[in-house]
Amino acid sequence: MNAGTDKTEYKLPGSLIYETEDLDDAAFRILNETTGLKRVPLKQFRCFGSPDRTGNKEDVMWLENASKLKIKRLVTVAYLALCKIRGKMKTSENNDTFIWAPVNHLPRLPFDHPQIVQEAIKEIRRWIESEPAIIFNYLPNKFTAYQLRRTYEIIYQKSYDVRNFHKK
Repeated sequence: MNAGTDKTEYKLPGSLIYETEDLDDAAFRILNETTGLKRVPLKQFRCFGSPDRTGNKEDVMWLENASKLKIKRLVTVAYLALCKIRGKMKTSENNDTFIWAPVNHLPRLPFDHPQIVQEAIKEIRRWIESEPAIIFNYLPNKFTAYQLRRTYEIIYQKSYDVRNFHKK
């Protein structure tokens, strides 16, 4: 998440799309500018474009000040990336206030960013249900049953009985 103003503490990473830029290219550019990450698979999972997104005037003022544009309607094409984070991420000069936050302890977010996070969590769960082996990409090469169970508990935000989990 990137820091905003005093009123809007943080926002999900994002930017305007250049006039001649493809959506996927923009998503890769923004991910790289924000985190320094390259060659990370991105998945477009949903668009958010309700006219009510710009209902909070403080959020609109903050975005207009940041973008230097008059905002009447805002559409977001949301992407998610599953990646291992190793070492310190480099950020651009414009994004030196980037933080990682647990999804169950998010700071105040503008617009419908909390809804975007919740939809991303649902998409990750659907992704894992359709491709369960994907979890193994985010565990160490050698891992314990406890580590696997904890990974599932974190993703699904619920506890699993150890015996039942081992059977499954």
